[in-house]
Amino acid sequence: MAESIVINTGPIISLGKVGILPLVEQLPFEFFTTEQVSSEIISGVRAGHSVEIPDWIEVRSLTKQPDDHLFSTLDTGEASVIQLAEELSVRTVCIDEIKGRRSAVERGIRCIGSLGLLGRMSALDLLDDLDEVIRRIRTSGVYYSEALLDAFIRDLELKRRGSERH
Repeated sequence: MAESIVINTGPIISLGKVGILPLVEQLPFEFFTTEQVSSEIISGVRAGHSVEIPDWIEVRSLTKQPDDHLFSTLDTGEASVIQLAEELSVRTVCIDEIKGRRSAVERGIRCIGSLGLLGRMSALDLLDDLDEVIRRIRTSGVYYSEALLDAFIRDLELKRRGSERH
């Protein structure tokens, strides 16, 4: 059975902008998101953005009253993603924003970001040209600090070298 992940708006948009969102479906995960994230994406489409939620991401409603602490300290998408993970007993969320990541971890939820998904795709050889994907990240308007992107690339290179030795 595939591991479940609740995914936030940022990773959907980031991976969509660089053209690799369809590849995410090939990862061994079952993806969920919230109605709040869906609304954010739909608002973006209405404003002229091209990234939509693919049909392999299941949109779910929150079943409990919104957690006042989460919704008062985070944006609606992040708060709803964390709450849905708790409601579904999903152990992992995909959030890029640091404040949301910290809140998830404080609640005992593992956190992966869009670069973490990209790393998994690379490890499973789902990407034809990782260098091209990195170039598109740098030129597509997706923001990652250069330090974070450089550390990600170094980590992937170390993992690649380590797997070549075995």
